Amino acid sequence: TCLKYMLKKMGSNLLRGTSIMNISLPVDLFEGKSLLQRMADDYAIAIPYLEKACEFSDPVEKLKEVLKFGLGTLQFWATLKKPFNPIWGETYQASMGEYDLYLEQISHHPPISNMQIIGPKFYIYGSYEVEARTMANTAKAKRKGKTNVILNDGKTTRYTFEQPTLIIGGTMLGKRTFGYTDKLTISDLSNKVFAELRMNPDEMGFFKGLFAKQKTRRDYCLGFITKNKETLKAKGRKAFEAEDNICKLEG
Repeated sequence: TCLKYMLKKMGSNLLRGTSIMNISLPVDLFEGKSLLQRMADDYAIAIPYLEKACEFSDPVEKLKEVLKFGLGTLQFWATLKKPFNPIWGETYQASMGEYDLYLEQISHHPPISNMQIIGPKFYIYGSYEVEARTMANTAKAKRKGKTNVILNDGKTTRYTFEQPTLIIGGTMLGKRTFGYTDKLTISDLSNKVFAELRMNPDEMGFFKGLFAKQKTRRDYCLGFITKNKETLKAKGRKAFEAEDNICKLEG
C-alpha cells in the first residue's frame, strides 16, 4: 500500500541520516501519461459544444454551450492515478478531426504549460500553472490561469474561464474520494454576459461536519447566468437570488 511504502522510505532515510522530506512517490500512484497528455484529454470534448455554440445568435444560448464544455472538462481530472510531471521543454501534439492541438512545458519550477487548439470554428489558448497541496490524508490541485476561447461565428465572440479546485480524499488511508470546491466562472467578453457554477456550495468545514450533516451532496453545484458582473462577487447564496440573474443553474 501507499502508506506502507511511505513509512518504509521514511525509516530508510532516517537510518541513512537523510531528510524524510526527500521521498519520491511510489510509481504505482502514476498513470502512463504526462500532464500534457492529460490536458489534451480535457479538450477532446470541445468540438461538439463549441461548434454548437457557433450556431446560436443569442449570447445566452452560446454561453450555455461554452459552459457545458467547461464543466465537461472537469471529469478528466477525477482519476485514481497522478500523471507524470512533464520535463522542461517537453511538447505534445494531437489532432482532433480538423483541429490541431499543441502543448508545451515552458517551466519546471513552477510547472507551467502552454496550450493552443487551432481549427475552423474556434481557437483556444491558455497558460497554466498547476498548484498542488498535500495534507494528512487529502490533496488539492488547481490549474491556475485562464482558458481563452474565440469562436469563429461571424462575430469573433471571446470567452475566458477559470476552473475550480480538485480535492482528493483518502490519499493514504480509507476510501478514495474526489470532489470540487470553489467555482467555475465563464465570461463572455464580447457581450458582457457571465456564468458561474459554485461547486459544493454548502460545504462544511471539518469541525462543523462533526456535529451536523451537510444539506446537499458533495457533487452538487449551483450557479447562474447574469449580465451584472458585480453578482460574481456576492458571497453565500445571495448571488443565486439576485433579481437581475438571467437564469439559474443547478445539478
